[in-house]
Amino acid sequence: MIVIAAVLGYLASRSWGGGGGSQESFQAFQSSLYAAPRAAIYVTYLNGTSFSYSASCAYSLIESLISNRAHHRNASSIDFMIIANSTSCLAPSGALGASNGTRVIPISSCLAASRSEPSIFINYSSVNSTSIRSGNLYTSGDALFLSECGISSELG
Repeated sequence: MIVIAAVLGYLASRSWGGGGGSQESFQAFQSSLYAAPRAAIYVTYLNGTSFSYSASCAYSLIESLISNRAHHRNASSIDFMIIANSTSCLAPSGALGASNGTRVIPISSCLAASRSEPSIFINYSSVNSTSIRSGNLYTSGDALFLSECGISSELG
């Protein structure tokens, strides 16, 4: 669990900068997300309880993106991955919504999508926060924060 937090901390400092979070950067991320042909959603797995909150927010976000009338996104254009530990991720074997199970992939392959498409990282944490940069969005929070999943309504 500590290793996953360290990896996410490193990625946050490298990819998402110091936090920002201004309306302007959110709008830039939103525009990038809507214009891109693909998007990635990452969820961290720490334990079953925390994962249920993170996954619930991710599913809500996916539903919002798919049902958005103004900026509809097909499920097959969303890369969904679960960061399982510091060395691997779980990813659907096929397109999201038409998957035949999952496959384990190296963390480097998993995170490659975040360098080429707008990506959203959802993580369970005792601290509620959202960091935004034009290429990536990182949101983390406690059970209440993730069950409300405000980012879903903001982007969907």
